[in-house]
Amino acid sequence: MEIALVIVIWIVCGVVGAMVMASKGRTGLGGFALGVMLGPIGLIVALLVRPSEESEAEREMRVEEIKQARIEGRPAPPDSRRSPGSSIQAVLLDVLVALIILIAGGAIFARIAGVQEGEAAPTWVSIAPLVLAMIYLGWRTLRRGRQRREQEAEQAEHGETPRERAGWGEAQRADDPPMDDYQWRSRLESSIRNLGRDAFEQFTIRILAALAIADVKVVRIAFDGAVECTGVRDDAGRASVYAICRRSFGSLGANQVRDLRALLEGQADEGLFVSNGEFSSSAIDEADGGEQPIELVDGEDLLDLMHTNRLGLLFDEIGRVTAIDEAWFRSLDGDFLTREDD
Repeated sequence: MEIALVIVIWIVCGVVGAMVMASKGRTGLGGFALGVMLGPIGLIVALLVRPSEESEAEREMRVEEIKQARIEGRPAPPDSRRSPGSSIQAVLLDVLVALIILIAGGAIFARIAGVQEGEAAPTWVSIAPLVLAMIYLGWRTLRRGRQRREQEAEQAEHGETPRERAGWGEAQRADDPPMDDYQWRSRLESSIRNLGRDAFEQFTIRILAALAIADVKVVRIAFDGAVECTGVRDDAGRASVYAICRRSFGSLGANQVRDLRALLEGQADEGLFVSNGEFSSSAIDEADGGEQPIELVDGEDLLDLMHTNRLGLLFDEIGRVTAIDEAWFRSLDGDFLTREDD
């Protein structure tokens, strides 16, 4: 009985760990493995793991959508982050079914083994229900992942998002009133934060083109998602440039600019650092202090650049912003991109 109780605790820790990791944009299977192998310790590790950048970006975008809906006096759009079988109710149902398998399976296997009341059950009687419960949870995890991939493939095939199918597409926005600066800037910034890894890579290429950087080649993508590129100034000087484009949820300091300066040695004549965040005063001093010039493009400059070049925004006939160009952002996922090391 004590072994069965320990098994139940460990399996519950695994399921809760899977839920915690999934809520942070991480793999639920990894959280399940942590809980099953390490029990409460694995659950603590799952709680301490930081949310993924994509998860944070999605959350901030959802907050901006709700704020914008309140400003305009309309209902909030459906949450496009949810996918079939990913709700908390579905996960709790899986936990309940797994517990039923453990309890009912233990009773059934004990009867098969002929265990009488008060007798110690063979080890396999306790292990077999656990194996069945783990198989069930693994199958459910894989099935939810397959459903999510199928939904994403369907969206890519039809070129629409769940919000558009619910009536929030660009066709319904054609007659929208113009946005003020705060509205389009906040929503455009949210769209940038919500880009996936591959889409942000292509986004970097387009932004560098708008900055008159030609012959762009992607050198690498850093662990934090920053895209590092080389190119040349598209002018008579044709100076070589080493550029970094990075999403930030705060202020960038001198260390980040200093790292870029180190990369310039022997590779480029000048540096370029693009971010949707801000640069601290020490970062600005660092950019101005070296022999090789480094240009800093912060979040406000980036939004101004996109507005000037009409990237990611829809305009009316007199040049006022009316909506975010969701088709432009979707196209970033579909564009083919060749890296220097491919």
